[in-house]
Parts: sequence; C-alpha cells; structure tokens
Amino acid sequence: MTTEALLWVLGFSVYVAALVVRHHVLGGTTSCELLASTSNYGEPAWTWLPPGTTCTYTVWDGHYGTTFTTGPGPWTYVLPTLLSCWALFILRRRRVWRVKEIEDELAS
Repeated sequence: MTTEALLWVLGFSVYVAALVVRHHVLGGTTSCELLASTSNYGEPAWTWLPPGTTCTYTVWDGHYGTTFTTGPGPWTYVLPTLLSCWALFILRRRRVWRVKEIEDELAS
C-alpha cells in the first residue's frame, strides 16, 4: 500500500470517527436546542445521506403544533466528496504507473 493510500485511509478513519463522536457522544437531546438558551429541544435522529444528525422540533402555538426538521450542515457533503475525489486520484495514478510499467517491460 502506498503512502498516499495510507493517508487516505487515515483521513477516512478520522472522518468516520468524527461522525461517531458527534452522534454518540455529543448527540444527545441537548445537541438539538432550537435557539441558544431557550430550553426548547428537538428529537435527534441519524441520517445516512447526508451523514449526520437531524433534529425534529415541534413548536406549539396555542392548540396547534408545527413540526419541522433541520439537517446536517454542508460540511457533511464536502468531506465525503473530497475523500472520494482523493480516492479516484490515487486509483487513477496507480493505474497510470502500472500502464507505464507494462510499456517499459514490452519495450525492453
């Protein structure tokens, strides 16, 4: 395994660890506070696409309740996209090296 591939595995592992910590350690109901210092908490849930925590709130106005959901931020799209592009770059580069090795063997 090349150094680039090892760095990719490390980056992917850190990303997954950050998701797990954010959801399981920091993801209690206190992570879904509607506004700072309001004590109005939503119900957290996990979503796979995009990966992260969603919060569902019910706001009561007299006898009627309105329910709305907030999702993960844009960083949950950016990091998987960068990791995917990096993996494709590593695979493409490895293929180019392999083709060059085969051409060198055929030339000699």
